[in-house]
Amino acid sequence: MQDFMKTVKFFYAHTTQDLQVPDDTPVLTSKVDQLTSDRTGIEIVREAMENPIDSPRLCELAKGKDDCVIIISDHTRPVPSKDILPNMIEGLKMEYAPNLEAAYKRAREIKGEDASLTCIPNGISVVVRE
Repeated sequence: MQDFMKTVKFFYAHTTQDLQVPDDTPVLTSKVDQLTSDRTGIEIVREAMENPIDSPRLCELAKGKDDCVIIISDHTRPVPSKDILPNMIEGLKMEYAPNLEAAYKRAREIKGEDASLTCIPNGISVVVRE
């Protein structure tokens, strides 16, 4: 009885690597490149954040907390931070500001002269606590 083998391709760096496996080995093939939607990335992320699976919403998890850290990083694939971060800020009941001057102005409107700011230091955005 002869064992039949099949070739499975794995993405590696900017190329693929071949791996020989027995013919009866189950292999799942991603079809992520075939996904399409009429909605924007921001809309898709917002819907997901408003309807989490087996978890309270982010605003519920943040209740009673004085601060938080947001880390959006995945070196194995592109991460749409521009779609994720605005929704996270909104979900934490924070407000996006395009620059420090706008953030300071809005903070003073909300809190008065003693307003304080929370800044995300890498320049992604500046936020004001409400």
